Amino acid sequence: MSELNYKFSSADVLKITGGRLLHGSLFASFKNISTDSRTIKPEDLFIALKGEHFDGHSFIPQIYKKGANGAIVKRGFLEEEGWNGEWTIIEVDDTLRALGDIAHFWRMKHPIPVVGITGSNGKTTTKEMIGSILEITFNILKTEGNFNNLIGLPLTLLRLSKKDEIAVLEMGTNARGEIKRLSEISVPDVAVITNIGQAHLQGLLSVEEVREEKGDLFKILREDGFAVINQDDPMVLKLAAECRCRKIGFSMSEEAELMAKDVSISDSGKVRFRLAAGDKDAIIDLPVYGIFNVYNALAAAGVAKSLGVGLEIIKEGLERFKPLPGRMEIIELDGYTIINDTYNANPNSMGQALKTLTGLKRAGRTIAVLGDMLELGEFTESAHIKIGSMVSGLGIDYLFTLGKDSVNIALAASEGGMNVDNIYIEKEYQDVTAKLRAIITKGDCILVKGSRGMKMELIVKELVTRKE
Repeated sequence: MSELNYKFSSADVLKITGGRLLHGSLFASFKNISTDSRTIKPEDLFIALKGEHFDGHSFIPQIYKKGANGAIVKRGFLEEEGWNGEWTIIEVDDTLRALGDIAHFWRMKHPIPVVGITGSNGKTTTKEMIGSILEITFNILKTEGNFNNLIGLPLTLLRLSKKDEIAVLEMGTNARGEIKRLSEISVPDVAVITNIGQAHLQGLLSVEEVREEKGDLFKILREDGFAVINQDDPMVLKLAAECRCRKIGFSMSEEAELMAKDVSISDSGKVRFRLAAGDKDAIIDLPVYGIFNVYNALAAAGVAKSLGVGLEIIKEGLERFKPLPGRMEIIELDGYTIINDTYNANPNSMGQALKTLTGLKRAGRTIAVLGDMLELGEFTESAHIKIGSMVSGLGIDYLFTLGKDSVNIALAASEGGMNVDNIYIEKEYQDVTAKLRAIITKGDCILVKGSRGMKMELIVKELVTRKE
């Protein structure tokens, strides 16, 4: 993390967090806020977070030895004595909340437009498309990697500097209340909910609860803010009706401020459409695969329009967009094609990926390599069965499954009429790659997809690095 262009004092931190000075001076200052004991530097303030597999409090002695100026700890965790000199210890009720409070303070010291993005599918691609457009004209700060949660978003905001003109923040959730808290921390001026569907149902229990959770992003918008609305998603449309801010709608089928018309797929599988914006339009050649990415492009265009960006710049930004690895990434290899969509999966994104697989015009066969879709709670079995029915219905030639839940994909595909000799149920990724190599022929197209926890990217890595 880059150094802040402002030094926090102990007094600042106490005021922001409502904490108590356990040891040290009110006048101690801090150049940087850190949650990572491995990268701590002199004059840093360390915030001791507790996670599922770690507890930052156990690293306090190391932090002290590395020269950090102080630490924020959970109330009651440390005794008052035992620290030499002016080393600062501030205790709070909740260190994660303290991190968010400090990030909110920092965001409010930078009165620039903040864009918030959430949704069940497409939020990362939409965020990257927005960045690709805005960076042509503005200096922007945007979420990197998976820094979209209650730790990552505050750390992203703490990177804000005087040169930044717009911040583009992705917001993820798997439990009720997280989007509300992320919105409180970041105070977005523009918000987009890409879509609402079956995702993180283990924590959110139902699609209706997903809707309520995602909808908290719209609720925080001021009247002069902008909600960018997917008019083709009834749940998003309902949420938008409840907010009193300004609105920009987009659609592929209804009249809207931004519309995608004349959508087509090239022989290579890439997407072209005409972006209609009132009395102006532009032909957009997206450098990505899958018609569903048109929605991501429309959402990005809506955000850009809300910030005063013209159609020419929107076109340029969308056409120069570079997709991230593991998200509909096309790899041409030894005469066959891999669609690497291994970053994550839920029922909607899995279905869209299967349609993209069958839509690509390749000379050979279609092969789906599918891993478990995680965090679906009571919908786990039915969701996997539905995907299996889709596999057989789309006429996919070969199916490989990995994981205990995806066995239901294989069973449903068989029941739907798929040749059982072309269905492979595996427990280890090495077995998948070995059997894949045995059947792959020139012209084949292979989709590899599953939830993040299934590590489906290992299959792609094996195919790429151990070519026959």
